[in-house]
Amino acid sequence: EERFSGRCPPVGLDELLDRVALGELVVLLGASATGRLGSSVVAVPVRDVQANRIVLAWPRATRSAAHDRFVRAAVAVATRRATVRSG
Repeated sequence: EERFSGRCPPVGLDELLDRVALGELVVLLGASATGRLGSSVVAVPVRDVQANRIVLAWPRATRSAAHDRFVRAAVAVATRRATVRSG
């Protein structure tokens, strides 16, 4: 159908899910988004999709304690999850 496209519209997750609930969109989202689904949206696991790599990126000149704490926390979570999956 014309209203369905191979491209994701440039909108936030909440609007994407609203469009899904209205029957305007079908999306493939990461498992982390399932906590944001409303009762009018159904999620089905897709088992044969390759795992995704998520990266952090920021301007080189960024210097702040909050930024450093966030990066350390993200690395710690990723490391724990990789250890759980491989162990």
